[in-house]
Amino acid sequence: MSAPGASKPEFVEIMTSGTDFGRALADNEHFELAVGNKPAAALLQICCRPASGPAARESAEALHAAGIKIDVWASKATTYLYRTSHADGMEVEEKGIGTDVRVSRHGYAMNNPWVRFKAPSDSPET
Repeated sequence: MSAPGASKPEFVEIMTSGTDFGRALADNEHFELAVGNKPAAALLQICCRPASGPAARESAEALHAAGIKIDVWASKATTYLYRTSHADGMEVEEKGIGTDVRVSRHGYAMNNPWVRFKAPSDSPET
């Protein structure tokens, strides 16, 4: 929450490859502390639709090559964050995440937009 009258941070949009994004994550000490090599850890990419092109696969490969063995999930459909603002306009609460999906006339999802890039296994496949 910002103090009244405080300036808002400025953000700069950048374009990067999935490989560079994965390398940047792998080199980030806070990311490494958060996920490490915990068996249940996973990364959910929620920017735009990263699995519709090579970005999600490339970033997963870069993380795995750096020794961070976590599953990476990404959407082929556009991903949205749902938020609500308080009356003062200062606080924003995250309310959920969703993607575009086709639904049947009964309201059931007809497709799964999520793609899973599995972490490599340490044991040889038989």
